[in-house]
Amino acid sequence: MFKIINQIKKKFLIQLCLLSILFGIILRLYNLNFENLWNDEIFTFWVADPKITLKETFSRLNSSESIPAFYFFLIKNLHMLFGYSPDVGRYFSAFFGILSIFSIGYLSKKISNNKSYLFTIFLISLNIFLISYSQESRVYIFSFFLVSLNLIYFLKLHKEQFKKNFSLNFILFNIFQILAILSFPYAIIIFLSILSFTVYEYIFFKKNNFKINISLFISFIFLCVYLPYYINTVPLSVDWLMQPDLKFYTNFYFTKFFGSRIMGLTHLILLISFIMYFYKKIFFKNNYYIFLIIVIFLIYFLPILYGYIVQPAIHERYIIFVLIPLIILLSSLIFEIKNKKLKSFFIIFFVVITFANHFTESTFKQFFEKKDRYKPNFLQTFKFINDSKYKNVYFDLSEFNKDSKNFIFYPYKNYSNYLNSSNDIKINILDNNSDLLNLRGFWSICLFGLNGCNFKHDEFIIVETKNFTKLTIRLYEKKIK
Repeated sequence: MFKIINQIKKKFLIQLCLLSILFGIILRLYNLNFENLWNDEIFTFWVADPKITLKETFSRLNSSESIPAFYFFLIKNLHMLFGYSPDVGRYFSAFFGILSIFSIGYLSKKISNNKSYLFTIFLISLNIFLISYSQESRVYIFSFFLVSLNLIYFLKLHKEQFKKNFSLNFILFNIFQILAILSFPYAIIIFLSILSFTVYEYIFFKKNNFKINISLFISFIFLCVYLPYYINTVPLSVDWLMQPDLKFYTNFYFTKFFGSRIMGLTHLILLISFIMYFYKKIFFKNNYYIFLIIVIFLIYFLPILYGYIVQPAIHERYIIFVLIPLIILLSSLIFEIKNKKLKSFFIIFFVVITFANHFTESTFKQFFEKKDRYKPNFLQTFKFINDSKYKNVYFDLSEFNKDSKNFIFYPYKNYSNYLNSSNDIKINILDNNSDLLNLRGFWSICLFGLNGCNFKHDEFIIVETKNFTKLTIRLYEKKIK
């Protein structure tokens, strides 16, 4: 009887895993290009232009991004192969978002000797935050995937501690550790986590893994060479970031990570409860659980500390890879529950609330009703303007200084020209200049809301204002004298 029940449970987990992989792939690809590019994606598109020289690419990168060049170099080369289209960057992210499902599942299997990896795959596949960033032309999901490979080969190398010969795992661990850092500098926290765990094992268990020590030394030498270059060439100041307030410490971005405040608090409370309940198992029997906790702690602690000492440095997408240890630890601890009924309850509970949450979000709702837009609808805006009698379009950047105008205008103009490659719309910066006097009328685009659009000219009046998603346009016509 118990064998039959166990077989049913095993089949349920396998079927749940396969179903979640299918949903995960579909949700990462379906309506991938429904939205136009948003601000940061527009900068990615501009920096990775395949028509410009590599020198110009680095110039654009250093003037606009705090992300290393590695990601943009890859996207630039993909544009050379598949054409200069926003779709390329998004399919790149979706591809690695899908691969992450399998890499995290494999990593989970390396950490726990049970079936929790199947449940990990379910949670990763249907994680709303990861689905969202798998549909954006930005570096974050790519870095997430590289970190997962870094951790996989760290665990493989760690299990080779009694083998003296250097192996393929040693080579791949070093490669993916460096590539992860080159993709996004916050991956340095993973290096520091591995270093901390190595020190922990040496102090408490007298373990001295020679190959990991050599790998950490190689990474340290790399950082000594790379970091000064990165700090001196890349703008690190991000003006809009703010140090977390007290509300942050009640959910630690779990609200963002899991789709809603209720879902976030549920995951946070249960994870903390499981850690407290299984503290003996964590601290005395499974060192890999300790490693996951070290990673989680440092991913939060170091950016927060840096923010208090230097400048704000934490944002949910910057620490996206904290979801790796969070989800693996949560899944693994559920499967540590000895009471089979209680274990089944928590598995079913998470399955139900995860699917239920998707029915309240656009992830599932988009299959049954019209999907809402949340990003600026440039395509519809330019289609409307193209059908009007005026073809001159100006970005209203009157609230910005000269340097900021150029910083914002050229990436937006580049994207706008791509959308309007087949028509006669002319795009420029709106300013009090004499060129306007030659026009009978023109359209202005408010990128950041009407409060930032205060252009006034004695010769023109506003005759029409029209709102699109996250965009407002105004029609100016010359006064009749």
